[in-house]
Amino acid sequence: MKFKPNNLIYHHVIQGLFFFIVLFSLYLFLAGHNAPGGGFIAGLMSAGAIVFLYVTFPARFEKIRVLSMFKHLIALGLLCTVACGIGAMVLGYPFLTQAFGYFSLPVLGKTELATAVIFDLGVYLTVVGSVLTIVISIGRHGHGSKQPASRAASPEQPCRRTQCKKQPEPKERIVIWKP
Repeated sequence: MKFKPNNLIYHHVIQGLFFFIVLFSLYLFLAGHNAPGGGFIAGLMSAGAIVFLYVTFPARFEKIRVLSMFKHLIALGLLCTVACGIGAMVLGYPFLTQAFGYFSLPVLGKTELATAVIFDLGVYLTVVGSVLTIVISIGRHGHGSKQPASRAASPEQPCRRTQCKKQPEPKERIVIWKP
């Protein structure tokens, strides 16, 4: 009989912990202008929470082709940061000049809105996308994923030295204990 661990408690703890980590990262993101925090650390916290989910529920991530979505987050984040800088130049100010103002919002009341939030959002998206792309790529290669078929040698196309190395013959395995 194959040993199968009971991960029921672990699954529920990670789901609850995910909510609190993302909530804390939102706090860090919003407090980043006036206190320690900001887009970078909030992005690391969110990426860590998503990595917890990826480690706990890898099948869900494999179904929806998540890796390509994280690459799009990098591009969107870079677009936000560049747009923030170019927006100041269009208005005649130096690159990345911050503008802010106080506005009265219906639910929140008097609130400060700054262009630094757009820059922080770009940093946040870039960090989340980069960290998750790296971690999931490493995770896929760590599970023994095979090299793409396009890189394999075929009879029509001989292998190059760096692509195909002759594998040594497998040695006979000695089994000491067999359950």
